[in-house]
Amino acid sequence: MEAGFSSNELITTAEAFTTQSSDFKLSTEDSYNHKGEYLKPPNQLVYASSASHVDSIFYQKYRNFSKRMILGDRDYFCADIPCLVPISPMVDGVPAPPLLTQSKVDAAMSADRIRAEREYYNKFLSDSSYGQIVKWAQIRRNETFDLPEFYNDGKSKYAIAFDAARAGDNSIVSVMKISHSEDIGYYGEIVNCTNLIDIGNKRQYNMTTPEQVKFIKQTILDYNGNAPDYQNIGAFLMDSGAGGGAFAHADYLLEDWNDKQGRKHKGFLDATYDVYEGYEKKYPNASNILRLISPKKYRTQMVDEFVELMGLDLIKFSREYNGTGYLNITEENGQITKKPLSMEEEIALTNIDIMKTEITSIVKYQNPEGTNKKYALSKERESTMHDDRFYTIILLAHYLFELRRSDIANKTVAESGYDFVFS
Repeated sequence: MEAGFSSNELITTAEAFTTQSSDFKLSTEDSYNHKGEYLKPPNQLVYASSASHVDSIFYQKYRNFSKRMILGDRDYFCADIPCLVPISPMVDGVPAPPLLTQSKVDAAMSADRIRAEREYYNKFLSDSSYGQIVKWAQIRRNETFDLPEFYNDGKSKYAIAFDAARAGDNSIVSVMKISHSEDIGYYGEIVNCTNLIDIGNKRQYNMTTPEQVKFIKQTILDYNGNAPDYQNIGAFLMDSGAGGGAFAHADYLLEDWNDKQGRKHKGFLDATYDVYEGYEKKYPNASNILRLISPKKYRTQMVDEFVELMGLDLIKFSREYNGTGYLNITEENGQITKKPLSMEEEIALTNIDIMKTEITSIVKYQNPEGTNKKYALSKERESTMHDDRFYTIILLAHYLFELRRSDIANKTVAESGYDFVFS
């Protein structure tokens, strides 16, 4: 594991194994003379990693060891190797075949500039934005070794959020696994995040509305598993903002529909939303798991709820993916094994990482009197980033917050298993 992303406990525990002298050796034999032993190379510690965060123990050691080296202490050595070295390597002054290409770096910079600067140019992340609502340290504290999930294992419950768009913006589907613990109650795990881009389009426009609706229906089926419609889906939440054209999607979802195997399924209706008031009479079979959320009305409230849940460590994320094609997974016996990743898993992990970057780029703006506030991307990032993934996670946080509130108000919810309530 890279030192920059190892826990403080792991690093301090590993360091303890090198404190004893490598020359130490004793014997109870009368003829033994330790002066006759050959000296061995001293124990050495090598901390290798791409840049992480300024709050990490790796950064603290990097900074302190650099100072020791500059002061002339030969027991310390630090090397800062940016991407320019493997892009243009030299051997004895002669150019050698590159390990990395500039096009790959440019692609990474285009997808997630902040992460690419850290990964390829060794720029440590810093929580320096004034009013930043979630710090990187909170994200790192809530990362797990769990892989993305794409189907129901027969035992889980999920909430799904969709931020609709057609062109000029991302159209994001994010999935939260709803888990329950006797100690902390309900909590969420982000298990998937997908950008609905039409990969056959040279300009990378989003899928058409019918294609997006088809994808959403299949996603809901996948996470519902073999249960009756839609027993394992706590809620399907969708932005109702005019910019995303969510009503067009909602209209397509009203009718009953058939899956690939020809099996009939219920449509979806949010009868509580004013636009669809009275529609339950036209579509009496439609499922009520759909929730249309107005960003103008609820965005500030949802962000407040999200910040509170993050402060309580109730939303978990997969550990950062480094693009190697595999992850180190800790088995139940404690053994660490390399797990090769499918393309679907790599895409999900990459999108979840972009979601984290969006989360930590949101700041709070308020007037001097403190009577009005709003949440948006920081000024230095608003022209280079989207916030669509962030919007889906606050939709999911809103559902989790309501679920926990219902659980507190009525303890029988936890005792009866997973009886989802949304108010």
